[in-house]
Amino acid sequence: MDSSINARPIRIPNSLFPVFLLTLAAFVLLLFTTFSVPLISSFYFIDAGVPIGVRFGIWGWCYDSGGSCTSPLKIGYSFDPQIVEPLTIALVFYPISTILSLFATLSLIPLLCGIPARQYRFSVFSVLSLLSFFTSAIAFIFMIGLWGTAVTRFRNAHIDVSFGPLPWMSLAASIILLLVTISSGCGALYPRQ
Repeated sequence: MDSSINARPIRIPNSLFPVFLLTLAAFVLLLFTTFSVPLISSFYFIDAGVPIGVRFGIWGWCYDSGGSCTSPLKIGYSFDPQIVEPLTIALVFYPISTILSLFATLSLIPLLCGIPARQYRFSVFSVLSLLSFFTSAIAFIFMIGLWGTAVTRFRNAHIDVSFGPLPWMSLAASIILLLVTISSGCGALYPRQ
């Protein structure tokens, strides 16, 4: 082996890999939230025990028994009188946040591939992570308002209701994106001199 070849190892900032994994985790959680019922039946916001059961997601609702679903799939649907269409339209912030978190994740790949940190524009990642956090937080607030009201209305009609995994997945994604945004804004990813 020729010792005259001086291969330098790729230097990645110490905090880059955890931030990348957190951003990727938030993206995956938001992706599952976006592709909820009726696309993936195990991901739903609430399950109402109407005579045959119904689960609600971003794109509509489906009966538990594998029966009919809302058609066509769309953001903005109603299940009268418990769920009103104007609030379900606000769920559009989930796909927007998913796309922004994907771009934030992808913006870190050049650093993982060996581009020197001093040549990287961290402001792109910072802005994308901030926008992703804001849209996920807005979606979470609307989701709490929508499904909290729906649960109250179902229970007032003496219908059993339970929450599904999506409220918790959405909360986790928002918290992760908040941590990533704070980390990015505080300069944790910037190279140290």
